[in-house]
Amino acid sequence: MAGGKISGLHVRATAPAPANAGAPEPQQTPEPQQPGGRRVARSAELEGLAALPSPQAPASPVFAGQMRRAPLPLPAPAAEVPLEPLPAPAAEAPLDAAVIAEKKAVETALKRGAIWKKLGGGAEMTAVRQLKLARDGLVSAKAGVAALDQLTKHAVVDEADEARAELMGYLAMAAISGIETYKRVLNEALKLERPQPRHASAQRESVSGPAFLRQQASLDDMAAIFDELKGYRDALDDYMRLCQAPSTPSATRVSMEAILPAVLSNRAMQNEAVRIASAVVVADSSGRLSRLAKQVTWPEFQQRVGELKAAASHGGEALSEAIGSLEVAADVGARHAGGALTQHLTPEKLAEYKAMAAEYGEGLHRVGVRLCLDAAARLEMDDTSDLWRAMLDVAHGISAYRTSLQALCDSVSTGKAPSRARSKTKGQAASPAQEPSSARLAEAPGASRKPRGKGNRSAGSTSAAGKASAARDRRTGAQKHADTVLNGFPVDLKTARQLRGDIDQIAAALDQDVGEIEAARKNPRYNAVEAADAIRELARKWFGEAERLSEAQTSLPRTDARSGQLADRLQALELIRQRLDIQEADEIKRDALPWDQHLERLLQRGEIEHVSAPIRLPSEGDIGHQGTLFEMRIQPKPCSNEEQVAPWFLHLHTSELASAEGLHTLESDKFKAVHMKTSQEKNLGRTWEMLMRARGRFDAKVHRTPIGHALRDELFARVQVESASGRVVADPARAH
Repeated sequence: MAGGKISGLHVRATAPAPANAGAPEPQQTPEPQQPGGRRVARSAELEGLAALPSPQAPASPVFAGQMRRAPLPLPAPAAEVPLEPLPAPAAEAPLDAAVIAEKKAVETALKRGAIWKKLGGGAEMTAVRQLKLARDGLVSAKAGVAALDQLTKHAVVDEADEARAELMGYLAMAAISGIETYKRVLNEALKLERPQPRHASAQRESVSGPAFLRQQASLDDMAAIFDELKGYRDALDDYMRLCQAPSTPSATRVSMEAILPAVLSNRAMQNEAVRIASAVVVADSSGRLSRLAKQVTWPEFQQRVGELKAAASHGGEALSEAIGSLEVAADVGARHAGGALTQHLTPEKLAEYKAMAAEYGEGLHRVGVRLCLDAAARLEMDDTSDLWRAMLDVAHGISAYRTSLQALCDSVSTGKAPSRARSKTKGQAASPAQEPSSARLAEAPGASRKPRGKGNRSAGSTSAAGKASAARDRRTGAQKHADTVLNGFPVDLKTARQLRGDIDQIAAALDQDVGEIEAARKNPRYNAVEAADAIRELARKWFGEAERLSEAQTSLPRTDARSGQLADRLQALELIRQRLDIQEADEIKRDALPWDQHLERLLQRGEIEHVSAPIRLPSEGDIGHQGTLFEMRIQPKPCSNEEQVAPWFLHLHTSELASAEGLHTLESDKFKAVHMKTSQEKNLGRTWEMLMRARGRFDAKVHRTPIGHALRDELFARVQVESASGRVVADPARAH
């Protein structure tokens, strides 16, 4: 760092106060002392004589001139005044073993950082060696920072801020080295995926971009490469947070700002590296798909490969012009840490370029979704061929590419840009890139591409971009809205049918977090109805809302092709809704503690098979066939797998005598209590609870869920309907 290398740490532990602190010591007559505090013994011959004064060291530099003269003899004091002994210097408390170990870990990391800075920038090193150094540097620096955090909790570290800045600088330089190495290797891998001339050597054609990357990075799969790039970006973000934190001392911040431009530039380069890596994956996997298309007789697969080729080659040179200009603007913004517009790019033109890039990313995304859904269907059929693996690879690569492309769009200031240039990705961190030649995907097989540099801009390309923009403007407002809605509803009817409307499988195919569904099902605060509502909300977030589709469809003429596509999406959502209703009903029927919400939801879904007429139960004060306690049996339908479920029982307590036949005619205020029980607890009551508590089970309680007037009357009406239909039902009193 700018302040110089830290060779060692001065660590102090706070010593405990002495036990007799504050207690007065007995006064003693001091022995004579030499200058410096050494005591000397006086001989017997000198007893009674006045002691010669001894020269004293000056108390401050002010008296330095006076003390150069010989000391004058002073008269002896009339009585010798006892002098207190000089206090001994305070000894530092010993450090415990944990503090010593933490101090050693910090110093080791600092030494390794100093050595790494001498070796880490060697351009003559191989990529394998350079990446190993970067990984080791990252691990060592993180260990040093963690040890320093612990050390400052247990002891006083005089150089803590300087050491932290030094370690974070070490961390940032290791991350920068890793990103720059990956950028160099990725550019080579991208060349391997571009279409080769016919005379290219067979050996070169046999090496794929991902294989070359894995070899250079010494990693087993591309996922590990993406994770490593993310780790480098996180390290640079940590450095910036410390540099900008209000608690960071000014001197430390000044020293850290020395490499801040390099940190900003490499954050942009990391985003570009992710985009290149994604392009390599997509190009390689799409090539495998093209080769497999010649070996299988699956029409849908042939169609998907054709869609991928069309999406990858969409836009042509006009799109290269747009993305290249965005990278130039983002590069300027990164160097000036402000995302400023370049002088040659107006806000209107920038907005147009961003709209083209966003449209390209959305087109690729739609193809990736279909591929991923098809792969999930093949996987469900236990397909172990390379087909579905290639599909998943290309879908994941497109997803990563789209994210980095939208991050590029977000990183550039739009000024007064039109709203159509706004990115559709939320929460993405912006990271500008530097070289426009890597912004486009490597072409799918059969597509052609002409590399372009920053200065290689033709009037024809600009004209093509203008024509593309004009073509989009010919759509009506309703058509634009319909296209936007369709982009947000990725599940079509065919896919929903393939996966039988199962939200878990569809969410996994769309690369959504299936763990959210499982978390809702297992949330202890949710009952079955509340869990189902939470899962429906996830479905709306991931797949869209039917209301928006219907609104967009009604605004279009029936002859518009978009109307049919919207109808297709509506049917897909309906299939998902039906499957969710079935799953919800099964969970409700199996719930051990049913509530009024359970009964109400099953009645709404038509999942109640039978409600019996009230029967009178014996109670105190009964007269003839009249009483004050009645029971109704509620039998849900079997589960979707034909599993039979236990019935629920409604108990009704009245404040006056009534008959079972006339119970439904009573006014609501005549019912003292109405609650529902399970079949296991229908014969248990307060007597059982008192008995259990007497045996020490103080938590024993019969589950009773109160039933309101409206729900009670709905059950009464259900009984009347069943009776009017002439349905014969066994007497529940005898059956149970």
